[in-house]
Amino acid sequence: MPDITIQPSTLERLKRLAEPLVDDADAVVCRALDALERLDLNPPDKESLDVDREIRSSRLPDLTHSKVQSARIGNEVIEKPNWNRLLDKTVILAMRQEGTFERLLRTCPANIVQGKKVDEGYHHLREIDVSVQGLSANDACVVLIDTVRRIGVSLEIVFRWRDKDGAAYPGETGRLRMKATTNGE
Repeated sequence: MPDITIQPSTLERLKRLAEPLVDDADAVVCRALDALERLDLNPPDKESLDVDREIRSSRLPDLTHSKVQSARIGNEVIEKPNWNRLLDKTVILAMRQEGTFERLLRTCPANIVQGKKVDEGYHHLREIDVSVQGLSANDACVVLIDTVRRIGVSLEIVFRWRDKDGAAYPGETGRLRMKATTNGE
């Protein structure tokens, strides 16, 4: 069994947590670890820490020349995310939740048609037999926000403005987070 060395101040803290005549140091350390595990303290990944701006859904900046770095819709991490892939995933999620194309139309303000359409910027989402028209980053984000709010799921997007003329905050990163709501509230 390995021996460990701790500071006197740490030992005093352990003593305050111990039940006299019952707990040894190992029991107290185990109790502390159990408490930490119950809190589910997963350290945030580095990418989620390195953001220059927290973005509010009610005050979106210009997203022209922005690139999505990571995204999560509900519990699903979106692989290789971009603004239109996020839109597609949201439309699919909304259709599955709403159940009919007519209800999807009321829930999602994107340009969508039932069936396969591949001209005028539309692409087909085979899983739900709906076609969606691609949008600019700004328009896609507005539709995403509106739709996730209506279907009550959370959204987190981390993105970076490209370092070029016309970008709102060249080279900076932003994060948009929305918590899940109930009944579209």
